[in-house]
Amino acid sequence: MLRWHNMARILVIGAGGQVAADLVPALDARGDDLTLVDRVPPEQTATWEIFHRHFHDRPRWTESWKVMDASQEPADYRLISETRPDVVYHLAAMLSARCEQDPAACWRANMALFRNVLQDLAEVTTDDYRPKLLWPSSIAAFGPPPGNRGGYVADNEYPLLPQTMYGVSKVASEVLGNYYADRHGVDFRSVRFPGLLNTAPPGGGSSDYANAMYFGAVEGSEPVCFVRPQARIPFMYMADAVKGLIALADAEESRLTRRVYNITSFAAPTAEEIAASIAREIPGFRVRYEPDERQEYVDSWPDDFDDAPARDDWGWRPGVADLDAMTRRLLADIRAVQPQTT
Repeated sequence: MLRWHNMARILVIGAGGQVAADLVPALDARGDDLTLVDRVPPEQTATWEIFHRHFHDRPRWTESWKVMDASQEPADYRLISETRPDVVYHLAAMLSARCEQDPAACWRANMALFRNVLQDLAEVTTDDYRPKLLWPSSIAAFGPPPGNRGGYVADNEYPLLPQTMYGVSKVASEVLGNYYADRHGVDFRSVRFPGLLNTAPPGGGSSDYANAMYFGAVEGSEPVCFVRPQARIPFMYMADAVKGLIALADAEESRLTRRVYNITSFAAPTAEEIAASIAREIPGFRVRYEPDERQEYVDSWPDDFDDAPARDDWGWRPGVADLDAMTRRLLADIRAVQPQTT
């Protein structure tokens, strides 16, 4: 087990996913005591190569990994009460495009486990032991108000009118987290992320057109972009997303004015602006635009976020504040984990 520092005990649920690829190494670098959970063994996940490289000097790191499809567990699910963490990062989710293909599976994957986690937390929470629950919401929680199909900027209290099943599950989870906080004292905290970009391969999200461009550029291919060149949503470098999650976990609860916060970084780029940024680093890079049904999902999301409450309440500031800076870092990161590519 990864238990050699007397610091925070951390439980990461969904350790095989995109966010965990950056979050787990960051928490480990702080010396935190990690227990990692996913529905498959570590070598079957998208994070395997990243974690294998990070923990190269600790070959027994996989002993901290629990295999559990907790969304299928019965009502007496007890993961939190068994591990007694100080902080739970609940990252397990089915992503947007896959949710539209199988809405029933989306609801089971995104809601059943989350409810199990909240109920377990409610049963262990006391005045003396009150774990924090960090859970990522999404830009997909938003949708245009009736009659408005144009671009819009979503502030923290903008109406939540999602037009995808993934977004519906995010809104329902926000409401459920607030319910457990109000009724049962669960210390629920959440950030609404824009599109996220890191070294984990595209995994079925409707914002993955951007990640596919970066991977295609490193691989020397001409990627197919499933949205129009003018499609615009906000994006964030994953290291900043992790920075936001950890900062919110570390924030004094007395400073928080709400349970769910927008966070964002640089001005939202169009798909063709992302492609142009990549081409400035890799001359000759080209993209083929072939919009499909995911264009409609992206069209329903805001053109940008306002994250003033996060900045005011707990000092949120992104580390990467412009597109070209992110492009340089992301291309370097992907090359580092895929040394065989050009």
